[in-house]
Amino acid sequence: MSHVVIAEAVVVIATIALASMLASAMTMKANDLNYMFRVYEINTKDKIYTCITIIFATNVTSDTVKVWIKNTGLKEVHGDLIPKSDLFFGSKGNFERIPYEGTTPPMWNYTIVNDDGDGNWDPCETLEVTITWDTTLNSGEYFVKFSLYNGVSDEYTFSV
Repeated sequence: MSHVVIAEAVVVIATIALASMLASAMTMKANDLNYMFRVYEINTKDKIYTCITIIFATNVTSDTVKVWIKNTGLKEVHGDLIPKSDLFFGSKGNFERIPYEGTTPPMWNYTIVNDDGDGNWDPCETLEVTITWDTTLNSGEYFVKFSLYNGVSDEYTFSV
């Protein structure tokens, strides 16, 4: 009779240990899932509050283009994040990604034309992007697309 009690005690202890391990594993997975949802929420909120509009683009010399981009969102873009943006430029149907402040053309740089002095691209401020092209711009249609660090972007087509 005592061996039955001992066997039942071992089964009960094993069941409790197994249930405890299962609960611990489920708690860890629930925490991971909660973390992933929080990261997704933060990224989504960042994209919702960020909006840009290319308001004008034109060539200013035979190999230089100026693009003016307005921050129409509710959130500032920190000055350190602007160079992490992607800029695509070229003739329509034949464009390429242009590196920021390269050593040789093609390259781009920017100034905030109506900056309040903090170096960040605040709502309602305009970014003036200067694209230095590696050849003379021929007559035709040109395409420019500016994409921020978080994927928010706008594109514009203009003629030379």
